[in-house]
Amino acid sequence: MNTYVVRQVDEQGDVISDQHVEAMDNDAALRQLRNINEFTERIDVYNSEELRVGQISGEYWRSKYRRGQR
Repeated sequence: MNTYVVRQVDEQGDVISDQHVEAMDNDAALRQLRNINEFTERIDVYNSEELRVGQISGEYWRSKYRRGQR
């Protein structure tokens, strides 16, 4: 397991939320989010060395990862 920071960012580039998670990879880290803020423009995933290892749009997360919200 690795430690990741999943960061929600709004349209202006301001950080809405940081969540530290333990996961096998950055995709598994994204799957741990239960919901995201309505103003989230993108989601960045950082590894333990603070390097961005993944980035997706908020819309993509809503269509692929959102649970039980339909």
